[in-house]
Amino acid sequence: MVSRPDREAHRRRLHGALHRGMRAILVVAIAGWLAGSSVAFAHAKLERSTPVSGAVLDRAPTQVMLQFDSDVERRFSRFTLRLPGGEKRALAAPNANGRTRELSVPLGALAAGDYALEWSVVSRDGHRVSGTLRFTVRPG
Repeated sequence: MVSRPDREAHRRRLHGALHRGMRAILVVAIAGWLAGSSVAFAHAKLERSTPVSGAVLDRAPTQVMLQFDSDVERRFSRFTLRLPGGEKRALAAPNANGRTRELSVPLGALAAGDYALEWSVVSRDGHRVSGTLRFTVRPG
């Protein structure tokens, strides 16, 4: 028969081991969550463009350049130009100047009017990111 003090000591040791195990599981779970969060926030963001969004231009641009804060998958990039009448024109695949953070897209000849470049790229982390760049070409 086990004496009461021995049983109590055994219970305390078991309780302590269980407590340490739960803390270890919690630490691992939090570390995993934080690691997953850093990947989720790794989506590419548009840093700058030429022309800038909202620009009013005296001359029509022949291309649009988009620069991102991290690499994008060029082959999964899509660009559509909304023309002044509302019609949409799919654009050619972007050119990459040896870097995949900077894409240039040829526009072709443009008349005066309001334009919207709708872009969609895939970040290296696999997430699709999209946006719209608007600009106006003045007549004359």
